[in-house]
Amino acid sequence: MISSSRQIAHWVSGLNIQIHRIPLHPTKMIFYIVLALVFLLSGLIGMLDIIPYRMAMASFLVLPLFLIHKIRVDRVLISYALLAFVVASSALLNHSSPTEMLLFLRTLVFSYLIYFLVNVYVTEKNITSIIRLCVWIGVIQFPIVFLQQQLYDRLPAWLLNGVSKTDFDFGTFNFKGDAPMAFFLILIVVFLLFNRQRRYIIKHRLFVVVWLTLTVLYMNSQFNKILILGVWVLYAFYHLNLKRMLFFGTVAVIILGVMGVTGTLQPIVQELNKSFISNTSSAKIETFEKGNYGRGAAFAYYLSQEIKWFGDGPSKYYDPVTRGYVLGNTGHIFTFYAEVGFLGLVLSYVIFGFMQRAKRPLSSISTIDILAIGSIIGLSVVIPVMNDISVVLAFCIFSKQYLIPIQKTSNPMAVQAI
Repeated sequence: MISSSRQIAHWVSGLNIQIHRIPLHPTKMIFYIVLALVFLLSGLIGMLDIIPYRMAMASFLVLPLFLIHKIRVDRVLISYALLAFVVASSALLNHSSPTEMLLFLRTLVFSYLIYFLVNVYVTEKNITSIIRLCVWIGVIQFPIVFLQQQLYDRLPAWLLNGVSKTDFDFGTFNFKGDAPMAFFLILIVVFLLFNRQRRYIIKHRLFVVVWLTLTVLYMNSQFNKILILGVWVLYAFYHLNLKRMLFFGTVAVIILGVMGVTGTLQPIVQELNKSFISNTSSAKIETFEKGNYGRGAAFAYYLSQEIKWFGDGPSKYYDPVTRGYVLGNTGHIFTFYAEVGFLGLVLSYVIFGFMQRAKRPLSSISTIDILAIGSIIGLSVVIPVMNDISVVLAFCIFSKQYLIPIQKTSNPMAVQAI
């Protein structure tokens, strides 16, 4: 009996030693939990609708890290402080309630927490594995989106949760989050096409960029189809020579031909017409004023008014609690301009610009920087980019690609091939 007790005590003692030696990395753990929730699990959680869930709440998991890491006063934080000042000024000038101001400020809190998380965790040691993981997540989206589209009519109504077939192509991203997911894929394509000195970390790059491009073109996010085609056009001009012009010209004709035959080109043309031409009529503007969606009507509505420097007050036209719209401001550009004005909108884009160039001088802006910032501005017409933490997380991760070591090769042409 005594011998058995000693054996148990020895085993427990050894177990305690093993547990003590297990390294705990709370920053790493929180980073990958947030990444998994945002890029892999949000769609399933939102579709099942078993528990109350809003993806932005995942950013609160970052809060304990403030006990470990110091807040660094950088260009991004200063820009956030200026934007918060503009929001408070707009609330004061328009006699908004403290609740309305705080509800609007949630957008700043969510996005800054994600920026802080990426800033304290992503380093030269782990950026390669993180980018590779993102590419893997991107590659699996096509079969999942295909299944979602094919199985839509066979799924029970409670599982669809009232979403239309057009929006049921979000892959593993947030429920109805097809536009953020397409933006995530576009960032990967931009990295693989334009970062010639660092894209060596991904094997089979030609297959990946074509696969991800086809994924975006298959989805119902028409605006992102325009973005991805624009990226390829810029890439063709970026590598301008006769041989490549003929190659990309042939590929473009084939892609447009296939899209025309399969009927995927017509929705893009209809989207352009709906967004910027047909929706500018007075009837459409009246519909927009009643809280209904319409980008063309939104542009026409605001261009017909005097410039709003501080807006009409935070949370004036959108209630984040009930998700009710007073005006049809469905995109970031319209919501920010209407509620916190031109100054607030510009500062929000400045924040994304500084995120992209964090810890790097502003004097050497690359093609990748221009494409990333241009894409986020374009996407802001469609969705609330600063309030969608999947967009902010993807943007911040790929803004760190400069940390990847530059490929060393004795053959200067080896880096040029896709």
